[in-house]
Amino acid sequence: MHFHLSLSLNATKTHTHTNTPVKPLAVNILNATESLAAHKEYQIVCQSTGARPNAVIQWTKGKKTLKRVKEHAVRNTTYSVLTFVPTVEDDGRLLGCRAQNPKVAGLFLEHFQNISVHYPPVVVLQLGSTLAMDDIKEGDDIYFECKIQSNPSWRRLTWLHNGVQLPQNSSSTKIVRSNQSLVIQKVTRYSSGSYQCGALNSEGETLSNEIVLNIKYVPLCATDKIVSIGVSLDETITVSCDIITHPLASKFYWRFENSEEVLEIEQHRFSSNGSSSQLHYTPASEQDYGTLSCWGTNEIGTMAEPCIFHLIAAGLPTSVINCSWRNFTNSFEVNCHQGYDGGLKQSFVLEMLSSRYPGHSINLTNAEEPIFSITSFDQLRQQLPPAGHHKPDSLKLYVYSVNQKGHSPRIFIADLLIPAAPEVAAPSPDPKSNLLTPILIGLFLTILLIIVIIIVRIYLKSKRLKQNINKEKRYTEESKNTLLLVDIAKKDKPTKTTKWMNNVGSSIKTKTKVETIDDEQDPDLIPYPRLTDIHQEELIPINSTSSAFAIKHQQLAHSPQELELDKAGREKGPDRFYHQANHHPHGHQSVRTGAGTYRDEEISEAEINLKGIEDFLMTNRVPESCV
Repeated sequence: MHFHLSLSLNATKTHTHTNTPVKPLAVNILNATESLAAHKEYQIVCQSTGARPNAVIQWTKGKKTLKRVKEHAVRNTTYSVLTFVPTVEDDGRLLGCRAQNPKVAGLFLEHFQNISVHYPPVVVLQLGSTLAMDDIKEGDDIYFECKIQSNPSWRRLTWLHNGVQLPQNSSSTKIVRSNQSLVIQKVTRYSSGSYQCGALNSEGETLSNEIVLNIKYVPLCATDKIVSIGVSLDETITVSCDIITHPLASKFYWRFENSEEVLEIEQHRFSSNGSSSQLHYTPASEQDYGTLSCWGTNEIGTMAEPCIFHLIAAGLPTSVINCSWRNFTNSFEVNCHQGYDGGLKQSFVLEMLSSRYPGHSINLTNAEEPIFSITSFDQLRQQLPPAGHHKPDSLKLYVYSVNQKGHSPRIFIADLLIPAAPEVAAPSPDPKSNLLTPILIGLFLTILLIIVIIIVRIYLKSKRLKQNINKEKRYTEESKNTLLLVDIAKKDKPTKTTKWMNNVGSSIKTKTKVETIDDEQDPDLIPYPRLTDIHQEELIPINSTSSAFAIKHQQLAHSPQELELDKAGREKGPDRFYHQANHHPHGHQSVRTGAGTYRDEEISEAEINLKGIEDFLMTNRVPESCV
């Protein structure tokens, strides 16, 4: 009983000690947070150990709690992974990891790291704080300030005007660059436009915003030349005075002067729109020819120099003088001197009239002097009708002057013969293609010939094979019908027939060995059954219509009627090996054998046809040795 109580008390103490909350022993951010690239995603890990139960980890950036967290625990170690995308504004802030016992709020540990974000420069351009953008006029000094935020620090600063980089400090342009400022002294109207600054560091280069300046200046005449205007008496013309100004002109003034007087022109005689003014003028007498002057004024001031127009009595120009020309193989030149311009600016025209195509002309104009040059007749042919490009033509050349009032009389220079354009030669064939063509043709013909030869050989071979097969069949049939094996009784006396059979057999036997050699030396011959394989003494040529069965019947016949039928059958079918001679219808003698009677008179009367035997053997391709 005492032992049981002690054991229970010890177990209770141990359980109580195990459930006691313990704060984390350590907490650390495992990743470095320095040199983070802006707008790039990172995974940052915080580790907490020693807490019981496992700690809960919380992330902070400054005073803001971060939520993109994944957490897991292994035994008494807790890991928390933060998905973090730094921005430019995060540079220099603190990233914190706090591990806290979930049972007791005060049991926690924290770890902080500085965030260092690398990014391209952030550049902002500002006009000097003492300047008003809408109140800058010629002669003022201006300056800009370039505000740069950069990590790492910028190493180069550039200034641009209308997209073009400005030079370094220059006394001629009166541009001063100091640290992050740009100073322009005594600006002019050419200083108007857009301005930017740009900064560069290891992360990249960035351009600032644009500031557009419109420098105010007094009006200027749009042209710096004196304009001459030719006008006839009682002719009304419109004279336009165009100016360049910012802001727009609020008022215009016109003045007329000649050698005798100076007159201000009333406001109702002209109109204006801020950038130009139009005056309608009609000279009524010689006194109305002179000079017109025009001024414009705006809030900055009045034009220092007016726009000037000379009014002169206008007329037609006079003809050109002292003309000459030179004709070359494929070109020509015309040179003249100008006459009086009629009081107006004049230009000069070379007119060429076609003789082949009446009414068609080619004109060349020179705005400065009456000198013309054609370097190739192809220039003229291209301006003729298409049908005349390859035909000769004759052109009449004229020169005259032109001004606002009209043109002078034409001066005839010469007749110019334009030869027909040469025929374009056909392109010469490529020598490589000339060499290649017969090679290709020869290759094609060779391939075609090989194909034809192959086809012919296949055809001939198949035809020969077919003929040999047919011959073999025919030879087999004839052999069956013409050769008969008869067992001649050895006891009988030799007759003419037996003598002939022995001679033939002996001849064939002597040829056997030679025939075999010839057959082996002639592989093209299709082998046939050899006659030597049969007992030569048993070969008896008979009628083609006769058979072994006929002879057997002949041997067994005892009646005269059967003998007569057999003789008649032989006469109907003469054998090609024998010529039948002097047949006697009666009085036949018989040779008696063990099997029957054989008529010796018939055999004695037969003559051997050796030529027929030779033709038969040669036709069936029996070796010549056998023949």
